[in-house]
Amino acid sequence: QITSSLFLHLLSTTPPTSPAISSSGGVDRVFVVDVSGSMSAELPAIRQHIKTRVSVVAEPGDRISIIAYSGRRQCSRVLTSQDLKDASSLSAIHRAVDRWLIPIGLTAFVDPLVELQKLIGEIRSGRPNGAIDVAFMSDGQETSGYSRAEIIDECKKIRDEVDSAAIVEYGMWADRSLLSAMAENMGASHIYVD
Repeated sequence: QITSSLFLHLLSTTPPTSPAISSSGGVDRVFVVDVSGSMSAELPAIRQHIKTRVSVVAEPGDRISIIAYSGRRQCSRVLTSQDLKDASSLSAIHRAVDRWLIPIGLTAFVDPLVELQKLIGEIRSGRPNGAIDVAFMSDGQETSGYSRAEIIDECKKIRDEVDSAAIVEYGMWADRSLLSAMAENMGASHIYVD
């Protein structure tokens, strides 16, 4: 179990880098946010956390991406590699977070994992020496019919492509077993936020 303040601290740290990763390459921080109906109680706090922490988290050269997901074929990028270079870019991030991180639909895990793989490929082709830090957030109930095996297979494809990752579990109704398996197969930390 983890408190919100500790969760914010974890998101504010720079991911560890391997010798092949240059810190001068910048960090792409990717937030993958469950916006299904069951997350409606959590989303106001998540929106505020992202908005208030982005300027503290980001260093010069860092970029922010956000993927919002709910049911099947209800997954989209809210932001893609947004530089945080001035007040105008910070304002754009705030507007996007407020506009698009709203509750709708069921929960499908495969679609955001596939979209995350596409985004990682784009980031690596443009910034091969940068680091990628992922926070995948959900209350953790697959409700759209994807199998556990399909979800785990997609997690395995991400494992060696990111420098640090966290599966962030919200609330007591989450499928902890599934989220834990996702974290293990993605090489991610598993964090619980009560």
